[in-house]
Amino acid sequence: MKLVTLILATGATAALASTGAAAAASGPSCSLASAKRVKSALGLTVGSPSVTKNGPVTVCEFASTSPLLVRFETNESASMFAAGRKGFTQHGEPTKTVSGLGTAAYSSSLAGGKSNTIVVLKDTTELLITGAEPLAKLEALAKLIVPSL
Repeated sequence: MKLVTLILATGATAALASTGAAAAASGPSCSLASAKRVKSALGLTVGSPSVTKNGPVTVCEFASTSPLLVRFETNESASMFAAGRKGFTQHGEPTKTVSGLGTAAYSSSLAGGKSNTIVVLKDTTELLITGAEPLAKLEALAKLIVPSL
């Protein structure tokens, strides 16, 4: 077993075992939201995303004429997913249930549809996609990603 040393944000050092379990703990990668999938679903040409990882969360930010964010979070429970949805509502962002996508899903639109979000729970992984594209296109992208989660 190979040990990998990491310097954490707090300045502390941690050692992780480089095993299948450690790789699985890292969660989905931004390759699931590939430029090809984005182009297919949204019609946007994007390059490689800017990737930020923080524990169970991976954020993929795509620069394009229309901003796009894809976020994965692992170890998500149904109650955590419900709490996230409640948070949207509490911040004045109404949600609607989306059927036929993952274990559970909902969407939210702001500013007359200028900012749209779709959030999907599949088993214990949450997928969140936010962009200026219509909800139907964001849902199409989610449908391309969810089977790989």
